[in-house]
Amino acid sequence: MSRQLVHSRRLQTLAKHVVASAATEVPRCAAVSTAGDHMDEDVDLDNLAYGFMASQALFAALELGVFDKLAAAGRPLSAEALAAECGVKALRLQTLLTALVASRCLRRDETSQTYCNSPNVAKFMVRS
Repeated sequence: MSRQLVHSRRLQTLAKHVVASAATEVPRCAAVSTAGDHMDEDVDLDNLAYGFMASQALFAALELGVFDKLAAAGRPLSAEALAAECGVKALRLQTLLTALVASRCLRRDETSQTYCNSPNVAKFMVRS
């Protein structure tokens, strides 16, 4: 099984777990300590889970060379063209590209359905 498929399945499993967990009501517990004014603050599970997923998308893109291939092309690429460059199936890469656009690593042109690196990715994540 390819690493990309394993990463994709792990992300899907994590997302399902987060959604299922959100539906379960958790009983409140009494405060054990009152040291601090942050007792009303709680962990933001959405940010925690999606932060993990965004970092996994970033690592997968780096492993596949997505950012390097977009930079080397010198122009925005479609998902199909990028999939061919990376040697993966377009459907699987589309999932990754959607995550990368959501995390603002890539920019997507709605008219041409093409992708390009964001300015910070182009500056810091492309091997030159």
